[in-house]
Amino acid sequence: MTESSSATAKTSFVSAPDTSLSDQDRLQALQRSGLMDSAPEEVFDRTVSLASRLLKAPVSLLSLVDTERQFFKAQTGLAGSAAEARETPLSHSFCQHVVQQNAPLRVSDARTDPRVKDNLAIRDLNVVAYLGVPVRAPGGEVLGSLCAIMPEPREWTDDDLTNLTDIALLVESEIALRESLVHVEQERTFFRDVIDQLPIGVVIAKVPSAAIVMTNNVGLSLVNEEVSAEKAQDYRGLGAQHHNGARYKPAEYPLVRTVVEGEVVLNEPMLYRRGDGALVEFEVSSRRVGEDQRTAVATFVDVTDRKQAETSANEARAQLLKVLEATSDPILFLKQDWTITYANKAFTKNFAGGRDLSGETVWKAFPGWKGNPLWHAFHDAVENDVMETAELFLEKTNQRYEARAFPSEEDLTVFFRDVTAERQVVETRQLLVRELNHRVKNLFAVVSGMIGMTARHTRTPAEMAKALRGRVSALAQAHELIRPAVTQEEIGQPDVSLQNLVASLIEPHLTHENDQITIEGPAISLGANGSTNLAMVLHELATNAAKYGALSAPQGRLVVRWSVRADVAYLTWTESGGPPVEHEQSTSGFGSTLIDMSVRSQLRGTVDLDWRQEGLVVELCLPLSRLQA
Repeated sequence: MTESSSATAKTSFVSAPDTSLSDQDRLQALQRSGLMDSAPEEVFDRTVSLASRLLKAPVSLLSLVDTERQFFKAQTGLAGSAAEARETPLSHSFCQHVVQQNAPLRVSDARTDPRVKDNLAIRDLNVVAYLGVPVRAPGGEVLGSLCAIMPEPREWTDDDLTNLTDIALLVESEIALRESLVHVEQERTFFRDVIDQLPIGVVIAKVPSAAIVMTNNVGLSLVNEEVSAEKAQDYRGLGAQHHNGARYKPAEYPLVRTVVEGEVVLNEPMLYRRGDGALVEFEVSSRRVGEDQRTAVATFVDVTDRKQAETSANEARAQLLKVLEATSDPILFLKQDWTITYANKAFTKNFAGGRDLSGETVWKAFPGWKGNPLWHAFHDAVENDVMETAELFLEKTNQRYEARAFPSEEDLTVFFRDVTAERQVVETRQLLVRELNHRVKNLFAVVSGMIGMTARHTRTPAEMAKALRGRVSALAQAHELIRPAVTQEEIGQPDVSLQNLVASLIEPHLTHENDQITIEGPAISLGANGSTNLAMVLHELATNAAKYGALSAPQGRLVVRWSVRADVAYLTWTESGGPPVEHEQSTSGFGSTLIDMSVRSQLRGTVDLDWRQEGLVVELCLPLSRLQA
């Protein structure tokens, strides 16, 4: 077969692009195939040879068609420059019609066939008879044609068409296989790229051999070494080790256990000696994946820094707990669902009798707190995210606590502080201020009474002045005993005796010459606080006796006696001979309130007031330790 020189140039002829030939999906499929302008390959060369033999045609071509030319991926029997160039322009292409029609083309005599009689392949390539069938991509796009060519007329039979179509199917299978392999490789590359982007180490192994087939970049970086083929096969030489320094046996690796036994491993700790010698701690998880379970995957992360941070945090937490347990202030930790997560010893001792409260809700543990100021403070702290304070009074122990609630994201921390002494100081100071006002008024009344009584029982101004001066001096001396409580000063003198205190406080009120006073009892030394508080009690009793009781009448009598038994002082104040007591006096007045508070709150004692008709009888029980404080 001969060919004219008009078809020798590769790009000497450009035809107008056909719409179907320029279909973008088809052209993209042609590009994806990778066959255009590729080197000859035996598998395709065999197909055209087979077609030539079966159809007894001297020329057979596997032609791929784009918008400008046809490229011969495989050829047999073609000669001349077209064979050397392995392509022709579309002006010399019968195969373009197969592509355009997406159907076989049978031409018995091209010289008289109106479809192709003007095609230059007749003249230049001696194409007279032509049989071509489509060669399609896996997606159905027509890439080109497998054809048989004769230099003389021929009537092509249906068997010829069937045989050529079957051979074209073999070509399509090869193309599909290659595209599948390309897809597989692309997916493999994509998968590898994805795995390499993960922030954790990934190792993939085959089942059942357990051979490592891939380790991602992060995994290689974490172990700081290359996983050689030998290590990948038998795991020997990898750096996993026990706490005693012994290396892992291959069967101990989580990935191997997953491969051999199907074990699912979750966050198993593992010590690993890296390639640079550093000892790190990993957390490893592994399991089989895929429908056929023929692949095992292990993931691992370096938790060395986290473990060190946890250790430091645990040590700090333990130190904090020591401090919290050592403090005398009660402390309570709550979740925002009111569950108690921690209560220190001081809290459980003072509020729960030493009972463990962990896991209980605070309202179940302390139902009496519902609706009280603590309840409101806790809820306001959580709802408004601000610190709130409240006070709690414990009746059993007669103590007051100030609670400060500090909210955080999910917790509420409450610090309690015993403010009993502080509140008592404040209450005492307020009471003493009121007492001072009350006392000043009484002093005016007492002095006025002393002046009148002294004037009636003295004969000369000098005698009156002497008697009055002595009584006012005694009154001042008694008042000096309670001054430290009002001014918060220490008493700048030695402890006084109970005998002197009673005498000093009664003497200013003795306005009758025949006042009958009895004061007797064992010697008791009084401390600053004891003398101050007892002085206020005795002063109230003496003032009341001078105004309404035994000291207000010439025939009145007062007996003050005390004794000591088992570290308790028992003092009795007995009045008689005064104005009759018609009814029991109110205990809500200031004087009675002052006596009750001084005895019960300050001296921790008891007081009993008996308003008998013949006169008041008062019985005091006072701990010596409080009197001498």
